[in-house]
Amino acid sequence: MRGPGAQWPFSALRKQSHQIVTLGRSAAWKNAIMNLTFLVFVEHDGESVGVVRDRAGVAWLSDSTERVCGPRLDDLRPEHVGLADDRMLIGGLLPPGAVSAEVVDDAGERHVAAAANGAYVTVLDQPATGRPCPVCCRDDEGTPVAPGLPASWERTAVLDAEESCPACGAVSWDEVRPNDGSRGSRGALGGGMEPTPLVVCRSCGYEESVGSWVIAERRPDADPEAAARARRAFEQAQQERHRALLTEVEFPIYAAEGFSAGIAGHGGPSSGTGNVHRVTQISVAQPTKAHGPEPRLIIETAVNDEFQDSEQALARRELEGWLHEEMPPPAVERSEAGRAIAWHSVDRERRKLAAHAQVSERSLVLDGRPTSFAFLAVGERWVAVHRLPALTITVSASKIDPDALSIRPIDRPVEELLGNHGE
Repeated sequence: MRGPGAQWPFSALRKQSHQIVTLGRSAAWKNAIMNLTFLVFVEHDGESVGVVRDRAGVAWLSDSTERVCGPRLDDLRPEHVGLADDRMLIGGLLPPGAVSAEVVDDAGERHVAAAANGAYVTVLDQPATGRPCPVCCRDDEGTPVAPGLPASWERTAVLDAEESCPACGAVSWDEVRPNDGSRGSRGALGGGMEPTPLVVCRSCGYEESVGSWVIAERRPDADPEAAARARRAFEQAQQERHRALLTEVEFPIYAAEGFSAGIAGHGGPSSGTGNVHRVTQISVAQPTKAHGPEPRLIIETAVNDEFQDSEQALARRELEGWLHEEMPPPAVERSEAGRAIAWHSVDRERRKLAAHAQVSERSLVLDGRPTSFAFLAVGERWVAVHRLPALTITVSASKIDPDALSIRPIDRPVEELLGNHGE
């Protein structure tokens, strides 16, 4: 059976285009009331989803063609929105001369989108992650069509990039420096802010942000004793911060029995200044030598919220981060744009590994009894997620047998977590 995320054959594309003008009476009635124009849509979970244009002529990617609910399409960049069942709607406007679009998912699979009326859309069988998927638009001969960028934006060829474009496969990158804030801003050398540069495929126009770079430099002439004093002062200050934090936590913090433990991180709503004003997530690191060389174990306890992702989506996202160590970082002896291209390529490979990992159900001992967790593994690294009525427990581990764990709330968090800090 062909799912919504499968590739659309040409006959199906024509059928989708036909469906746009053969809507049912209910949808047509709502269209007349809201003055919406349906550009292109597909079916998902019994509802039409796609690109609509409102009465002001503004295009939107909407999770329903009976209302406007989703990101606004201000330019030719693709947008996406999460759907039920861990799926993602992605779509946009076709550049002049383009008649079709291919979307590449996290697993590296290509999907021919439904395209009509200058727009395209498809549904991918993967959760929305906040990162754009590569899209290649093509003309009627199959040649990539690149969306235009302002002529006033400075373009320079990137000469030290060997990685191919994930959208069209070409190796032809430009560094582009916008003169406005449409691609964000970053700190500039010498102070102040500047528009964030981007790297753009010359063939199809796929773009990624260069972002900001901070490269730590080792100082061989640094005083070892001064460095040690600074490290001790930092650790002491961190201990005090953690002590104050733990006294405010209002939920049980889970950890594995028989392992040393320390705080690995925390999170929660921020006041906008970067300071968490209510802790809703605590991560506990549990290093040990009992299970072979360099095992690692991190257990996160998080308060459930209204917009919580599914257990499977949480496991996949956590595994992506956990796989950082599986892939060596690219060389830094490259131009800023070349480094950005390399890092984005590594990130895509990590996402591909996580996307190909099969979700299964595995029993871990939680609160003294076997409990079913959503389980993902790549090599010796694995992630397991279980949602309780009020909390979600996420276990990330490397070189540790899941059957060896017994996970319970910590009886005395301040004594047990701070007493073992740094071990």
